[in-house]
Amino acid sequence: MSRDKRERELYNMREKSFYDKVSALSTAREEGELNKAKIAIRNMLKKGMPKDLIAELLEVDEKLVEEIKNQPI
Repeated sequence: MSRDKRERELYNMREKSFYDKVSALSTAREEGELNKAKIAIRNMLKKGMPKDLIAELLEVDEKLVEEIKNQPI
């Protein structure tokens, strides 16, 4: 294998690793945001706020609010 070809393979492996890490961080951030929204939904439901208002204020689907409402605490 020529040196240039090997260097290209190493570059491609590093690039893939970088994008895999970026993807993992993005997924983790999204999961963190979803968890924060779920906590806020639970708190708002406890205060008696209507589901449609919660969904509007948090910019989430009303189905998510309903799902959280039906979960045991």
